[in-house]
Amino acid sequence: VDGVWLAGAGSETNLTAGGGYYFLSVTQGWTGRVTPGFASGGFQPAYRDYSAVSEDQPDQDYGWSPAPVISGQVRHQYTDEGVAGVTISFSGGQGVAVTTNGGWYNHAVAYDWSGTATPGYTGGSFTSIPSRSYTHVIEDQAGQDYIWTPPEPVISGRITLLDTGGGVTGVVVVFSGGAGSVTSVAGG
Repeated sequence: VDGVWLAGAGSETNLTAGGGYYFLSVTQGWTGRVTPGFASGGFQPAYRDYSAVSEDQPDQDYGWSPAPVISGQVRHQYTDEGVAGVTISFSGGQGVAVTTNGGWYNHAVAYDWSGTATPGYTGGSFTSIPSRSYTHVIEDQAGQDYIWTPPEPVISGRITLLDTGGGVTGVVVVFSGGAGSVTSVAGG
């Protein structure tokens, strides 16, 4: 990977080039830590410690991985259709993803991120999975789906006298299927 910087206290800073190769000049007997860095992603190992360097240290390689992506779909509990406009908030300053048409989202997080992803939407809830926790994410996490349960539907109306249109108080309206009943209030 070209463009990675490597630095160690008391040594020069160098950028990788020509296929990811680097070299750092240090003084005879140097002791310190070399740490690679890049705009995103992470390294294995994250750094290397050296003690009293007195000769060349070849093959001091680092493996780089791009920033991992967390992705999934938010679906409607009853229709199984994707829900657009749901926000997925990632803790620790990792930002927010918003689902597209079809309910899909994908979001890159910092390499080795640990935290929580929490969906949010106007009305309803995410009762089956209200949030997801992640620990040391170093690779993509696909299939991180959520189910959105819409708020309970409301049936409403007014009871009126046919001849005057005035409201009628005290009328009991019964719903079948065990849904209960309600009584009209002042004004119908």
